[in-house]
Amino acid sequence: MSETAIVPSFWPIQGQWFGKSHWEEVKYECHDEDGSFECSGLRDKTTGLIYLNSLTNSPCVLRVKALAVAAYAIPYLTIVIAYHVIRLVVVSVYYVCKAIFYAIKQTPDTEKRPKIFAEWVDATKVSLKGIVRAPFYGIAMFFGSLYMFFDPLNGRKIVGAYEFEWNHKVPLKQSLHIFLPHPDFSLKPFLQGKGGYYVPGCFQPVATSNVETGVVFKPYKNDETWGDSKILENKTISWLTFCVI
Repeated sequence: MSETAIVPSFWPIQGQWFGKSHWEEVKYECHDEDGSFECSGLRDKTTGLIYLNSLTNSPCVLRVKALAVAAYAIPYLTIVIAYHVIRLVVVSVYYVCKAIFYAIKQTPDTEKRPKIFAEWVDATKVSLKGIVRAPFYGIAMFFGSLYMFFDPLNGRKIVGAYEFEWNHKVPLKQSLHIFLPHPDFSLKPFLQGKGGYYVPGCFQPVATSNVETGVVFKPYKNDETWGDSKILENKTISWLTFCVI
């Protein structure tokens, strides 16, 4: 889906989205400014994406999170719509005031005047797109969370994919996670109506890997502290890990 599309892709999920044969537990080497250390995760062999594998992201806990997502998905989309409606009003008032200012100023060189109308149209389109897109993504996340209750790992993948698309494909590291700004967060995209805001940030993959070679790549383009490495160990995910309640 292109970033300028109004209606989202109804199926942004890549690879296999049911069953457990495509999941494996992996250990791989991570790097930061302090050196190297071992990471572990759950790898989707059909996409190469690696997700968190911890007690707080076990199938049992993911089912609880699925109920939480189902509870807030619809109210949250109404908040998103309200945000864009308010932004639409504020942006319109701003550009009306801007137009009045330059009309009073009467700058003789019209080429240097800002293209106020064009800027207003572009800013308005962002909010209108946000209003139109919200119901699609909110409802998709609601039904994805219901599926997640019965199939936690694949459900997390589905909900995370829709959340990523809803956030204009802005990665978690450049976004707000509830009220926590991540390292590369910038306020400017928010003012432009294109910022990333994640509630269940743990549904996002933490790294990606080459399906054939197993090389693990840094998860974000601007993360210079993350060096590429290979998967150190992998094993088939156990039935107990996948199905425990």
